[in-house]
Amino acid sequence: KIQKFPITFVIKTNEDVKHIQEKLKKNAQKLYSIDSIVKKYIKCIEEIINIPILQTRFLEAVKQGYLKDVLCEIINQSKVEFNYEENE
Repeated sequence: KIQKFPITFVIKTNEDVKHIQEKLKKNAQKLYSIDSIVKKYIKCIEEIINIPILQTRFLEAVKQGYLKDVLCEIINQSKVEFNYEENE
């Protein structure tokens, strides 16, 4: 069931965003044979972020003085992902 919520894909690739979007559409067409469903699926994609975009945003955050905040957030998210709890 396709919901009407915006989706952001962060994809570990250097491929161009347009190429990634084309791949997503082709895979959706294979999965859903009804064109209107494919269109709804593609329309839900708000943003596709690849490695070059991540690098650009990271460098911009560093320039603006957010390096420590970004690193703390990466550490916090990693703890959640790996279910890590510190024992005090």
